[in-house]
Amino acid sequence: MTAGGMKRSRRPRAWLALTGLLMLAGSATAADAADEIFTVRNVAVDVTAETATAARAEALSGGQKQAIDRLLGRLTRRADAELLPELAPGDTEWLVSDFEVAGEKTSTVRYIARLTYRFKPDAVRSLLRQAAVPYAETPSKPVLIVPVLRDRELLVLWDSPNPWREAWAALPARSGLVPMIVPVGDLGDIADLTAAQAAAGDTASLTAVADRYGAADSLVAIAERRFDAVAQTYKMDVTVSRVGATQQAPILVSFQSDPEASVAALAAGAAEETAAAIEDAWIGANLLRFDQQRRMVLAVPLGGLADWVRVRDSLARVAVIAAADLRSLTRDTAEVEIAFIGDEAQLAQALAQQDLTLDAPLAEGAAPGALRVLRLAAGGG
Repeated sequence: MTAGGMKRSRRPRAWLALTGLLMLAGSATAADAADEIFTVRNVAVDVTAETATAARAEALSGGQKQAIDRLLGRLTRRADAELLPELAPGDTEWLVSDFEVAGEKTSTVRYIARLTYRFKPDAVRSLLRQAAVPYAETPSKPVLIVPVLRDRELLVLWDSPNPWREAWAALPARSGLVPMIVPVGDLGDIADLTAAQAAAGDTASLTAVADRYGAADSLVAIAERRFDAVAQTYKMDVTVSRVGATQQAPILVSFQSDPEASVAALAAGAAEETAAAIEDAWIGANLLRFDQQRRMVLAVPLGGLADWVRVRDSLARVAVIAAADLRSLTRDTAEVEIAFIGDEAQLAQALAQQDLTLDAPLAEGAAPGALRVLRLAAGGG
C-alpha cells in the first residue's frame, strides 16, 4: 500500500525511473509558461539627450517602466487601475529578470531600439498582492472576432463598406490574456459564414471559420450606429457573444465619440473599447482568489506515457493550480492530487484552455477527496 492508502500497480523499474525524471522536468515547464506571461515584447524607445550614453540610459529606464505598466495592464482590470502602486522608473529594477535589445540605432545624441523585458513572476505577484490588486494569469485560447455591422435591418459582414470590420482589422496587435484573430474575409470565409449566420450564433458555421484560423471560440461582435438626441452625437452600441466551448455572458459596450467624428473614427474607437472590454471580462472571470483554497484528487486516463507528459505539462501551465503531486502512475492511469485556488468552475475553465476536461461536479453530499476524472480533450495537445 502507498502512503496515501492506495495500492500501486506493478510497473517495470525503467518505468518508475522515467516517472521520476518526468516529474523533475515538469518544474521547467511551469517556469517556461510563467516566463511567457510575464514577458513584454516590442517596447519601442526613441530618446534624445546630451550624449548617446545618456540617451540609452534614459531609454532603458523609461522602457522598463513602460513594460511594467503594460504587464500590470495585461493582468488586471481597468476598473482596478487606481489600486495599482505608483512606480517611478527607478522603482522597477527588482521586478526585472532580464531584457533584450533589438533594432538598436544610435547617433551622438539619440537612441532608438525595440526592447523585450522579462519580469520575475513571484516579484510581480508580490507587488500586486501587497497592493491588494486582484489579478489573473490564465491566458485564453485564441478567439476569432466576427465583426457584424447592423444598419437598420441590414446585416453586413464581408461586404464593403463595413467600417466595423475595417476598424478591427486596423487595430494594433494586443498582448493581453485573450489573443484575438480577425478573419481576412477571403473566399473561404465568405463561403462558410454569412452575416445572418454570424448574428444568429450558428455554431457549425462559426466553428468552420474558427478552426481554419486556429481559434478555439468565436466572439460575434454586433455593432449598431445610432444618434443620441440628448448628447447630440453618434454612438456605437456593441453586443459581443461567445460561441464555442467556453461559456461567457454577453459583453455590452456603448461608445460615444466626438460629434464631428467620422463613421470610421467612431468604429475605430468602439473597436478599441470593445477589445479592452473583452479582456476585462476574461480577467474578471479568472481572478486568482487566494481566499478560496481547495484540494482535489484526479484520475487521469492515459493511452501511454506520451499522454502523461502532455497532462503533466498542461497542469504546470494552469495558474490556479498551486501544486500538483503525482500519487500513482500506471500505463493506463495517473492519479494526481492538486491544490488549487478559486472555485471548480474557474478551475474547469482554466483546465479547458490547456485541452483538459474535468468531469461533471461531484454529486451533492459526495465525500471530500473523492476521485474526479480529468481527460485530455479530443484533438488536444
